[in-house]
Parts: sequence; C-alpha cells; structure tokens
Amino acid sequence: MPRTHATVVSLGPGGAAAGVFSRRAGRLVLEDFATLPDPILDGSPGGAAERPAASLAGLRRQVGVRGEVTLVVPPHVTLIKMIKAPPAGTGRRDEIVRFEAGQGIPGDPTGIVSGHVDAGARGGGPEVMLAAAKLDHLDWLCRVADAADLAPHCVLPAPVATLAAFRAVHPGCPHAILLFDLGIRSATLLLVEPRGFFARVLPVGPNNLRDETQGFTDGGTVAGSGHAGGAAASGRQTFVDRLHQETARTLLHLSRQAAAAEAGKVFVTGWGATVPGLAQSLGHRLNLPIERLAVGQVIQIGPAAVRNGAAGENAMLHDLVGAACLRLQSTCTEFNLLPPQRRREWRTRRRQPWLVGTGILVVLTLLPPLILSRAMATEAARKAAAIERALAPVRVRDARLRGARQDLEHAEAQLSALQAARDRRGSWRDFLVDLQDRLGRVGDVWLDSLQVVPATGAGPQKMRLAGRMLDREHGPGQIGSEPLARVKALIAGLLESPFIRAVEDERFDGARAGVLRFELVLVADSRRPL
Repeated sequence: MPRTHATVVSLGPGGAAAGVFSRRAGRLVLEDFATLPDPILDGSPGGAAERPAASLAGLRRQVGVRGEVTLVVPPHVTLIKMIKAPPAGTGRRDEIVRFEAGQGIPGDPTGIVSGHVDAGARGGGPEVMLAAAKLDHLDWLCRVADAADLAPHCVLPAPVATLAAFRAVHPGCPHAILLFDLGIRSATLLLVEPRGFFARVLPVGPNNLRDETQGFTDGGTVAGSGHAGGAAASGRQTFVDRLHQETARTLLHLSRQAAAAEAGKVFVTGWGATVPGLAQSLGHRLNLPIERLAVGQVIQIGPAAVRNGAAGENAMLHDLVGAACLRLQSTCTEFNLLPPQRRREWRTRRRQPWLVGTGILVVLTLLPPLILSRAMATEAARKAAAIERALAPVRVRDARLRGARQDLEHAEAQLSALQAARDRRGSWRDFLVDLQDRLGRVGDVWLDSLQVVPATGAGPQKMRLAGRMLDREHGPGQIGSEPLARVKALIAGLLESPFIRAVEDERFDGARAGVLRFELVLVADSRRPL
C-alpha cells in the first residue's frame, strides 16, 4: 500500500531541518517546515544524548508531529564509495559490498551498517554506490531520536537524498550534468548521466577554510566592506580553487577509467549555494553554466510551511524533498542504513496491525459457524430434554416390569425346585415298589441294606444293595446251581427296571449254611432320576 504522509528530519553539522510531506493527486505537498540552527551532529556522534535530544524535541514540537521519521545524515557521518560489482544475480554483490565497507571503515566488520544502490554501468562493468556507517554512531543517533519522541524507520545518507531531489526536479535528464551539494564540512560531487551516476564526497567546505576566510561566513551572509569584504572574497576564491582542483581530479580519473560523458551544466545546492557570489565563481572557474537546484518547483508549499520560512530555497530543503520522494514515490529507489536490530523491531511494529487485523478477520470468519453450532447444540439439548421427560414414565414402567419379571423368574425357579423334589420323592417310591416286586418274583430273597454311594464327580447316581438268598440244598461253603440261577434272574430283573441302567461290582458269600449273601452296586438311569 503506497504511503501518503512522511516526516523527514535532516541533520547536519550546521543545524537541522524538519519537513512534513503528503501526497495529493500525485503532487508532493510540504505541509509544515522548521529549522534549527543548533548543530545536532557536531563532529562524530557519541557521548551524552540529552542536549541533542532536547534540541531535536524542540524541532519536533515546531512541526507538531511525533512517531515515525526518516533521518538524513550528512556525508561526514557515512562512507560514500563507488565500487565495481559483478552483475546482479551472481550472489557475490553483497559479499563485495561488505568487504569494501570493512576496508573503508576500520574495526569489527559486524559493527558496520552498509547498503548499496545501483549506479549504472561504466567502463569494466556495473557500478554500485556503497554507503556505510559505524553501528554505534547510528545507534546513538537513534537513541537521540527516541528521546525526542521520534521513531526512526529509515536512515538515508545525504548524497542519496540529493540525487533523489535532482531526479525529481529534472526527471529523465538527457545530458550529463555536475551537481554539487556544498555543505559546511564537505562538498558532495555527483556526476549524473542518463544511465547512471557517480558520487564522491570531497573533503573541502567553507567551514574547512574558516581560518583563511576571516569574515567569509557569518551566519550564511557576506561580511561588510573594507578589510572584511576582501577577506571574504579571498576565502571564497580559495574554496572555489580547491573545489575545482578536486573536481578536475575526479573527472580526469573517470575519463581514464571509462568514457565518461562530458558535463554540459552545473547545479549547486546546499549551504554553500546560499552564499552570494560563490556559485558564480564556481561556474566561472569550471567554465560551465551554473544554476541553483530549485527543488521548490516540484512541491506545493502549505500555509504552515510558508509561515515557517519554506517559501525561499532553504539550504537543507533539497535533502528533505529527496528523502520524501524516496518515501512517497514508488519510482525512487529506497535506501536504508537503519541498524538491523531496529529494522527488525520496526518491521514487527508495522506487522502488528496486520496481525491484529488478521486475527480479528479470523474471529469474524469463525464467529457465525460458532454461533450456529452453539444454537444447534442448544436446540439439540432442548429436544433431548423433552424426549427424556417423555421417556421418564416409560422408564419407570420398564423398571417395574423388569422387577416383576425377576420376581416371576424367581418364583418359577422355586416352583421347579419343588416340582423336582416332589418328582424325586415319587421316583423313590416307585423304585422301591419296583425293587420289591422284582425281589418277590425271585423268592426266598430279603434285603439287608440299600445305601446311596457318595458321588465322586458328574457321573450317574449309584446305590449299594446288600441282601441274602435262602439255599436249602447245600451246606456251608457250597453254592449250588439253583441259587446262582436265582441270583442271575435277580440281576436280569434289576436290569429290566426302568430305574436301573447297569449292575456292577457283584459279590457273593456262601460261608453260612443255607444262606447266600450278595452285594451289588446299582447304577441309576439318568432318564429316571431318583
């Protein structure tokens, strides 16, 4: 989703500026603007953050914003270097960039934050512009912003913002031009060509010549007449000469390495562009037409910004406009030196609303089915309760029937037991009558005992029968044929009895004269139990 608002704070050794931008109908609008003469970055960042944080908080109050901002840092805080790079997609470009950053900034390579942007093809192959800075410097700068109630989400080197501002003012420039950003501590040289660019930070600036320019600068104005005016002219000429020397050396180096296009025009911006006569002296020395980079023509300035002095070409306005272009216009290449840890935190904060929205969407998506299932469960419970109420009397009657059935089964079991006992009493009577009848048929036989043999398992019931038979013909120790025939007749008669299945273990004793003792085991028939 494209951004519609951006707050940019440009920090420099000579002061700071803040701008609040918006995008309306494709036009960049400067809603509010404020400047601060106090240098927040005075020398290398570090040390206590209270004083610069208080200054930055005052600048924030002037524009009346807080929260996410884009910070633009001057060239002396970062390393800017052009390096040859393999074609994109080879996988070695990031490795080469990290190596060059470590070579340009001594110390632990892990304590360096770097980035790069394509600068087109030149001579032996593609080039990229490397920008790097020490991690502790950037952390200190972010702590200052945090203390001022600002949340940095992007840190841009000034040359990147300057290049973006030029491309916004002169999109698709068909000819090569020289662009100078004349800062207080250094000057940035940009050779902008139709298919690429070259950048170099020159270690020369009006502030470096302060000893030679007594009266050259006094709050950005030329000193008075007489000796002071002569000193200002001498200092300006010295600065222009040194700047021309560095520029000529750079262009000569480029012409030797590759066929660099010859610039046909010079643009200047930055603090030095506000010094009267400085741009004209530089143009005369370079023998090229020169003009100031008019970033005001690509923005619409709001009433609040006009009241705060943004109507004229402020020395830091080009950095604000360039950074706003990178943040609000998708056609610009984005570049960020924010420390990795803060970048991860910022991305997490940016994702939080989406995560919350996704969670709410999931809840809203699942809520109707949950409500429907809850209603269906309630209705099912209501119907189950109604069915249970209807079944309650049936369950009571069923319980009563089961109790009555159990009582009936118990009575039937008792009746069966009584019936079996009665049948057994009748069986013994019938058995004894049958036994008496069969003994009577044999004659001269009487019964001594009839005992039930204790059962030893699940076998048939057995009875031990003992008796005597009269033998008148033989003496002691003798058994005649007639008693034996009668005994066999007795056994045969017992086997014919419906109550006897078999006769076992026959024993005979004729020791007593005239009497034959016998003992038999009768096996009862299970079909007529006794």
